[in-house]
Amino acid sequence: MENVQILQNEEIDLVKKTTLVRAYKSETEGFKGKNYRIYAYGKEAFAVHEDDSFHTDLENGNVQKMMVSVTADGWSLANYVTWTRANATKTNMAINAAITPERFKVAALANPEEAA
Repeated sequence: MENVQILQNEEIDLVKKTTLVRAYKSETEGFKGKNYRIYAYGKEAFAVHEDDSFHTDLENGNVQKMMVSVTADGWSLANYVTWTRANATKTNMAINAAITPERFKVAALANPEEAA
């Protein structure tokens, strides 16, 4: 059975890039000649494909939240959110929340010539 583990904020600081880089065993998934790197989190470890932007984002401190798949075989990076994306989402949510019918009515009353 598979489930997910979410790591975020300060928990990301405890993710360690290891020196372990391994070649994929399966060539059927288009991974012939490709490698993956092992990262550690406490006593757990997970794999990240060599071409994934996660490596750079983690090194630059730009990982806000990550999701790892947890199976009987271990952990694997499923997805992650950068701080850049998280902040953009919050900004867009704040802008969207500020758009209300009441604010449009006030703006129209303040500038009746522009509302016409």
